[in-house]
Amino acid sequence: MRKLARTALAALALALGQAAMADSVRIPITGTLGGDKGVPLVDIKIKDKDGKEITVKGIVDTGSNSNLNMNQKLADQLGLAAGTAAQSKGVGGTANIKNTDVPAGNGGSFSGATASDATKFDLPVKGPARVSPGIPDGHVLVGSALINSDPAGPGSVSVNWAKKTVTIHNNTQAKALAVLQLDAPLQLAELGTFYAVGGPSSAWAVNVGATNAGTTVDASFVLSTGVDHSFISAGLAAALGLSPQGSVSVTTGGGTFTGTAADVELQVFSEEGPVSFSVGVLSPSDNPDGINVLGADFLQRYAEVQINGGTLTFSATAVPEPSFGWLWMGGLVAMRAGINMARRRS
Repeated sequence: MRKLARTALAALALALGQAAMADSVRIPITGTLGGDKGVPLVDIKIKDKDGKEITVKGIVDTGSNSNLNMNQKLADQLGLAAGTAAQSKGVGGTANIKNTDVPAGNGGSFSGATASDATKFDLPVKGPARVSPGIPDGHVLVGSALINSDPAGPGSVSVNWAKKTVTIHNNTQAKALAVLQLDAPLQLAELGTFYAVGGPSSAWAVNVGATNAGTTVDASFVLSTGVDHSFISAGLAAALGLSPQGSVSVTTGGGTFTGTAADVELQVFSEEGPVSFSVGVLSPSDNPDGINVLGADFLQRYAEVQINGGTLTFSATAVPEPSFGWLWMGGLVAMRAGINMARRRS
């Protein structure tokens, strides 16, 4: 009853504030990386070193603490100055990277983005960037440091898979957002899919109960739209006694990695209970920091997901299953259409 009451109150608050939904930016998803249900891509218009506007693909990765990441080829095309040497951790292990900066004069924007009030909140594509190996040509990895760039505090990112949109709210609006149908507490991730050493702690994780053959282990899972296939560490797989079920490819903004596939039950939302799911198990050489990730394949089980740093809540809307009543009504409509067609033919 408390859950129903809270949902009703949240829905009322949302309804009262919906007409004046301010301080948000909505960006259309224009494609995917790693298959039909892969990593969401957005279009970014940005100026090259000659001042010509070009379009690059933005890889939206909520599991990265970076602002912008690109390979050396694109950095040269944009005419970015090489900065200090740095390192990153995450999928693929430790990598040598370089700091750089996208100046305001080169700054870009998200194509087709709609800002509810650009004077209050906007998302220009500029500022600190990193030159990293593995990022595909013509792509920029857009991390949580850009998504959560409000100086006032963490905001919220919502991905609506059905409408193909990414909506980002600033801190004030995020605190006013209603939770979706299912919800779980959110926590800052210690590491992520791509984590620049010394960068901000801006990616998020949830505690997940992973179960196999009666053994349950609670573990932190990074929420990453930037990975097409969810995966776990070899250590967690061993603790659960998982049996390999063949091989699987895990595509990220920094490259593709091969692991073994395994079936496991994952409980994220108490309202939903355990979910049987196939995950990849990455070797210690590809995942030396032992990261566990809920990727785009898991997140797309839901019609919409909301990662809200303002309220420290991860929530989702379940994809509705057809009820018996709707199936019965659909059958009745089809039967009546068939009778009418038969009458016209006679």
